[in-house]
Amino acid sequence: MPQTEFWSEEFIFMRDPVKPPASQLALYGYLDSCWFPGARVGAGGGEYAIHHLVLEGCGEARIGPEKLLCRPGSCMVLPRAYDTAYVVGDAPLRRKALMLHRNSLFKLVVREMFGADEFNLELRDVPRVEAWFDAIKEEMTGSQAPAKLAGLYMSLLHELRSQRAADPRPELLRKILDYLDNRFADPGLTRESIADEFAISIRTLCRLFEQHVKTTPAAYLAGLRLEQARRMLAIPTLSVKTIARQTGFNSSNYLCRLFRRRYGVPPEKFRR
Repeated sequence: MPQTEFWSEEFIFMRDPVKPPASQLALYGYLDSCWFPGARVGAGGGEYAIHHLVLEGCGEARIGPEKLLCRPGSCMVLPRAYDTAYVVGDAPLRRKALMLHRNSLFKLVVREMFGADEFNLELRDVPRVEAWFDAIKEEMTGSQAPAKLAGLYMSLLHELRSQRAADPRPELLRKILDYLDNRFADPGLTRESIADEFAISIRTLCRLFEQHVKTTPAAYLAGLRLEQARRMLAIPTLSVKTIARQTGFNSSNYLCRLFRRRYGVPPEKFRR
């Protein structure tokens, strides 16, 4: 794809794309992508399971009422279609991505290894993960041997799992944190709704956060929202009221009060 005002992308597709049987892991394409500030695209994705390795910049995708944030140094597996996606802030979003056929074997393998067929991992060692993406790209530009590509992909998954497994926090807490990272913009999130989602008591939820995150669920959630609001202030066309609404705050006044408390200045002054 030629470079435009908003993005530059290089796609490599399988020369003989087929719909694989349930017993076969199969790639559909590889992507080197750079979105520039101001880039925004409409609905897409969903047909394939897309694996994003975010190298630089920050992006966001909206899926219904949910927002998924792409941070530098993270790897996201997203099998669902998104409504819109765009760059957050004034830095280009650079990423590498794989597209796999989303058949029953893919779902089985990823759910067995990660507990779900979608996840967003904060990586400890990005170059090790990037090396597997690059190895897959090299094979995609060469013989495109299905068995070798499947083997490289499984090696990538094992690398991702090893980096996740090194996290000393309990698996339940990691799932809760992933859930909050992806849904923090929902103004209806409360201790009660989070506890209900994971079938635990509020006391258990608070104890997990106190022991392993050293804060409360409410403070952690507010931190996610404030960090996103801080990034969005780099977009001059967004009012503070709009940013408050899109980051899950009930009012712009509440956002301003918490923002000043954390960053020492109100949002408009921070923007200037």
